[in-house]
Amino acid sequence: MELQQSRNFKLRKLTLPGIGSLPSSIPLIYPNNAKYDMAKNELSLDKSKTRSSLKVLPEAIKLLESIQKPVAVVSICGPCRTGKSYILSRMLGSADAFALGHTMDAKTFGIWIGTSVLEFDEFTMLLLDTEGIDSVDAEALTDANILVLSVLLSSCFIYNSIGVPKKGDLNSMMQFEMIARSIIEKPGEDGSTLSKHFPDFIWLLRDVMLQLPAAEDGKQLSPTDYIIQRVLKRGQGRNYESNTDKVAGAIITSFPSIKCVMISSPGDKDIVQNIASRQQDLSPIFNKEVEAFVHHLCDHAKPKCGYAIGSLVTGPLLARMVAEYVKIVNKPGAIPCISDVWSATIESEYVRNMNQLLKEYDDEMGEMISKRGMPMEEGDKEEEDKKNPTTLLGIHRKICQQKTTTLIERVGRFTTSQKSIGDLTSKFENALVTFKEVLIDPNSGKQHFEKEIVGGILKKYVDQNYKMSQVFCRAVFECLYDPIRKRTELKVDEESQYTFEQLLQDLQTLYTEYHKKAVGPARWEVYEEKTEYIEQKKRAFESFVGYQKKMFEGAQRVAEAEAKNHKFNETIMLLEAQINQQRETNEKQLSQLQNHHEAELDKMQKQIEAKMQTEKKHMEQMMQANVHETRTKLEEKLEFQCKEYQEEFQCMQQNHEQQMQQMQGKAEQELKDMESIKEMLVQQNDIFKSKPGPPQNIRSSSFRGATFLKMRWDPPSTNAQSVTHYKAQYKKAKHPKDPWHTFKKTEKQKLSAVARNLKSDTDYDFRVKSLNGNINKVDENGVYGEIIRMDTRWSMAAKVVVTPGVVVGGALLTPVAVAGAAAERVWDAINPQTKATKFLTGILSVGAGALGAVAGTIGAPVGSVAVAVLLYDKGDHSPQSSDDES
Repeated sequence: MELQQSRNFKLRKLTLPGIGSLPSSIPLIYPNNAKYDMAKNELSLDKSKTRSSLKVLPEAIKLLESIQKPVAVVSICGPCRTGKSYILSRMLGSADAFALGHTMDAKTFGIWIGTSVLEFDEFTMLLLDTEGIDSVDAEALTDANILVLSVLLSSCFIYNSIGVPKKGDLNSMMQFEMIARSIIEKPGEDGSTLSKHFPDFIWLLRDVMLQLPAAEDGKQLSPTDYIIQRVLKRGQGRNYESNTDKVAGAIITSFPSIKCVMISSPGDKDIVQNIASRQQDLSPIFNKEVEAFVHHLCDHAKPKCGYAIGSLVTGPLLARMVAEYVKIVNKPGAIPCISDVWSATIESEYVRNMNQLLKEYDDEMGEMISKRGMPMEEGDKEEEDKKNPTTLLGIHRKICQQKTTTLIERVGRFTTSQKSIGDLTSKFENALVTFKEVLIDPNSGKQHFEKEIVGGILKKYVDQNYKMSQVFCRAVFECLYDPIRKRTELKVDEESQYTFEQLLQDLQTLYTEYHKKAVGPARWEVYEEKTEYIEQKKRAFESFVGYQKKMFEGAQRVAEAEAKNHKFNETIMLLEAQINQQRETNEKQLSQLQNHHEAELDKMQKQIEAKMQTEKKHMEQMMQANVHETRTKLEEKLEFQCKEYQEEFQCMQQNHEQQMQQMQGKAEQELKDMESIKEMLVQQNDIFKSKPGPPQNIRSSSFRGATFLKMRWDPPSTNAQSVTHYKAQYKKAKHPKDPWHTFKKTEKQKLSAVARNLKSDTDYDFRVKSLNGNINKVDENGVYGEIIRMDTRWSMAAKVVVTPGVVVGGALLTPVAVAGAAAERVWDAINPQTKATKFLTGILSVGAGALGAVAGTIGAPVGSVAVAVLLYDKGDHSPQSSDDES
C-alpha cells in the first residue's frame, strides 16, 4: 500500500465475464503438450507428446483485450530456479502471485501473466513470468522462442541470473545472439535497427555476495558500468568474432538501454526454499534492495511503443501481437518481422475495434429506440437538443459521434497517421450508414439532389421505422376517414343530407388532423396514397351525389308533378263539387222560384176569385137593388175586369217563365264554363306530364360569316307534341368552364337560330333545348340535344393580306383591285342582288386582285385591303332582319 501511494498507482484485479475469481496468474503462452485447468490453476505436461510448438490460452487473450489503456509490459527471463517469479510477485504486493518452485523441476512453462495489474493514470502495467532457460524439459529452440516472445512483447525486459557474471558466462546466453538473427524490422533488412522497437534491458544479478571491481581511476564500478565495460566489452586484436562477442554485440546493439541491478541473498538455504512462508525471516538488506528495484521499475515504467512513430500498444493490440508472434515462431524457419506483425496487428485491431463498436452501436440504438418507441420522425437536419434526440437520425448521430470518438481514441494510441484515422472513421461511418445521392424532380425546374440511406446498420432501423410508420399512419388515416366513409357509403335509393361541400370541409379537417397525428417518414407516402384513394372516392361521391341529385330531382319533379296532379285533381273535384253545388243551388232556386210563382199565382187567383166573388155579391146586391139596365153594365164591367185579371195573370206567368229560362240558361252557361276550365286543366296537366325529348339532327347551316353563325335542328323524336318552344345557347370552345350564353328562344314551329356579334376565326360550341312550359320562365321542363362545334370564318381582308400571291404582287394590284371593286359596287347598284350575282361579282373582284398581284410588287397591301373591305362588306353585312340564309 505504501508503494502504491508513493508511486501513484493502484493494484487492480482483472476479471472475465462468466468466470469467477481468477488465479493470481494464468498461462498466456504454453507448450502444445500441456493442458491447463483453470479451476485448479494447474498446468500438466503430457510426457507422451513431443513439445513442438506453443499455443495461446483464450482466457488470457480476453484478459488482455479487457485492458483498453496502453500497457507497460514487464517480463522477466533467465535460467530456471533463480527466483524470477518471486520478484514479480513482490511487485504485486505478494510473495507467491506467480507460482514458486522448491525443486530443480521447472514450475513455470511458457509465459504466464499476472491477473492483477498496476493501474497508472495513463497506462496499465502487466507482468509476464517466463519459463526458465535451460530447464530439463526445454530445448534450445524452445528457449529461443520464449526469449524472442518475451523481448517482442515487453517494454521492460529483465534478465535474471545468479551472482556476478563474467565475460565467459555469455556463452550460456547464445539465445540473445539468435534474437539478433531471428528478428528483423522490415523485409530485406538486417537487425541493425531493432533497438528502436526492443524493450529496455535490465540485468538483475541475484544473491550477489562479492563487491564489484574498481575502475581504472580507482573508483568502484557501478553494476551497470561493470556489465557494459567488463562483461559486454568486445574483444580486440582478434581476426574473428567469438561467441561472447556475438552475444555482447547482440545485447548492446539490440536494446535501447542497458541497466544492471544487484540484489543480495534473501537468507540461508532454508529461507530460500520456503521464501513465500518465511517473509518475516528475509534479510533486511534483501527486502530493501527488492523494494528499491520495484520502485525503480515503477518510476521508469512506460507504455510499450508500437511500430508506428508515436503509437502505443493497448491491451487488445498486445493480444493481437501475441497471437501473431506465436503463429510465426511455430513455423519452422520463420523470422518475425516487426513491421509485418504490426501491420497485421493494426488491421486486426481495426477490425476488432470496429466490429465491437458496431455491435455497441447496434445495441445502444436498439435500446434507445425501444425506450423512445417506433414509429418516430426520421429527421433531416441537426437537432438542437443533442443530449436527448427525438428522431431516428438524431439518435444515430448521438451514438455515432460517441462511437466514432471512442474509435479515434483507441486507434489513436497505435497510429498517428491522420489519413489512417480518417480512412478508418470513414469506413466505420459507412458501416453505420451508407448514403446515395438521389435526383429529386428531374423534370422540374427546381431539381436537386438528396441523400438516401441505402446501407449500413442504420438502414435496418430506417426500414423498420418506415414500415411501422406506414402501419401507424394508415391506421391514423383510416380512423379519421371512417366517419366520412360512413357518411358517403349510401345506397342508391337512400337520400343523403351530406353534401359534396360538407365532404370537402371534412376532408380538409381530416388532412389537418392527419398531419398533426401522423408520425414517421411514411406520412407523406401514406398521405399521397390515401389522397389518391380519397380523390377517387371524392369523384365517385361527387358522381353519385350528382346522380343521386338528378335522381332525387327527378323524384322531386315526379313528386311535384304528383303533387300538382293531386292538386289538380283536388281542383277538379272542387270544381265538380262547385258545379254540383251550383247545379243544386240553381235547381233549388228554380224550385223555390217555381213554388213561389205557383204560390203567387194561387194567391193571385184566390185574390181574383175573392174579388170576383165580392164583385159578384156586389153585383147581385146591386142587381137586387137596382134596375135591370144596371145589371147589364155590371155584367159587362165584371167581364172586363175578369178579362184584365186573366191577362195580368198570363203576363205574370210569361214573365216568370222568361226569368226561369234566363236563370236556367245562366246556370247552364256557368256549368259549361266550369267544364271548359276543367278540360283546359286536364289538357295542361297532360302536357306537363309529357316532357319532350331532345332536339334531333342539330347541325350547322351554310349561312355563316365572320361574326355570325346559324344552326338548324329537327323536332324531338319523343313527345314532340309537348314542345312549347326551343332555347339555343353557345360558348367559346376553348373556355369550357365559361357559362352558356342563351342567344335565342324560338317558338315551337321555328327550327333554326342565328348567333350574332361573334368573334371571327373562333370555335364555338352550340346546343339547343326542347322546352315544355312558359317561354318567359327560367325553370323550364326540357332536354338539351347534342353539342355541335362551329367556327366563324376569317374575314376576307385577313385572307387576302396573307395570300402568297400578294407578296409577289406589285404596283398594278391597287388600281386593278380598286377598279374591280368599283365595278362590283356599280353592278350591285343597278342590279338586284341575288346569290348568283353576288358570287359572280365576288369572283370577278378576287380575280382582278389576283391578276394585279401577278403584275407588280409594291401596291399589294393597299389593293388587298380595298378588296378585303369590299368583300368583307358584302359577306358579313347581309340583311339581318331575317333568319333566312342569304
